[in-house]
Amino acid sequence: MDIRQLRYFQTIIEEKQITKAAQVLHLAQPALSLQLKQLEEELGVTLIIREGKQWQVTEAGRILYERSSQLLQSLDSIKGEIAEIRKGITGTVTVGTSAICVSHLAPHLTQFHKEFPKV
Repeated sequence: MDIRQLRYFQTIIEEKQITKAAQVLHLAQPALSLQLKQLEEELGVTLIIREGKQWQVTEAGRILYERSSQLLQSLDSIKGEIAEIRKGITGTVTVGTSAICVSHLAPHLTQFHKEFPKV
């Protein structure tokens, strides 16, 4: 199981149709169906019960959807935090100064904090 498969599975559930999910993901429908089948084989459970064009999410599928949603949101959050660090808009700045300079430095630090509230 990999992140890509979890994103595919999440899209299938959200779109309520494999064909529609394939369009959203810019994949061929058979390729997406194969990914779903491989995921089910790896986990050893049926995630979606297919009956013609109708399908129903199993209990295992519901749990996988909930957990994968949490995991994918965490991964997106991590990517966002790392991007903020890379861009220099988050982190810690340590400034050493004498008491005499504090009054001159304070307005600049206030402005800096307004521009970069995560630093």
